[in-house]
Amino acid sequence: MDVLGPMRLDEQGDPLYGPRDTPDFAKMAALGLPFSIAGGQCGPDHLRRARAAGAVGVQLGSVFALCEELDLDPRLRRELVERELRSAPTVRHDPAASPTTFPFKATCRARWPTPA
Repeated sequence: MDVLGPMRLDEQGDPLYGPRDTPDFAKMAALGLPFSIAGGQCGPDHLRRARAAGAVGVQLGSVFALCEELDLDPRLRRELVERELRSAPTVRHDPAASPTTFPFKATCRARWPTPA
């Protein structure tokens, strides 16, 4: 029996991913159910590749997280957008950001504290 085991984290507290975490789009498409691709896969080329692999689309996170309709402090939104335009922001996959321990993506203003 193949067991996943406990979540392993790097020195920054981000989950460590391996080959088992790479989705097999052909197997997903063979299920005959709609699926989308996420995780930095939201550009036009990504959408074309996702559709070619059988996906119905791509999941957008940061684009909607920073839209004006979201109830986010305008100063924080502006800071995050400006940081994104200058360079890549610091984004963590933080299991502590969710009550389910699913590693939500989170951006930070300063160096993220290392987990105990």
